Amino acid sequence: MSKKYKAIQVTKPGKLEIVEKAITEPASGQVRIRVEACGVCHSDSGTVEGLFPISWPRVPGHEVVGRIDALGSGVQGWAVGQRVGVGFLEGLAVIANSVEMAIS
Repeated sequence: MSKKYKAIQVTKPGKLEIVEKAITEPASGQVRIRVEACGVCHSDSGTVEGLFPISWPRVPGHEVVGRIDALGSGVQGWAVGQRVGVGFLEGLAVIANSVEMAIS
């Protein structure tokens, strides 16, 4: 697996750019998901337009479906390769216990 991924990020209101970001290992109690599909909704357009008080840069998109590709220490009940769906969560890291919908 590559150690980087490509993303579109917002650097300031109305300014989008393609970037490469590092793939990080999940922390204790977290899983990492290889995203297969990502929804972009109205709150994302507010991010791009600068309507919310957020820190920059920001990668829009937060409703994902994908497969778990790494487990942090202490994660139980989830497996590498398992397909999962995640609704809106704050931040980039997904806490395994907060993932309520697993698609099998």
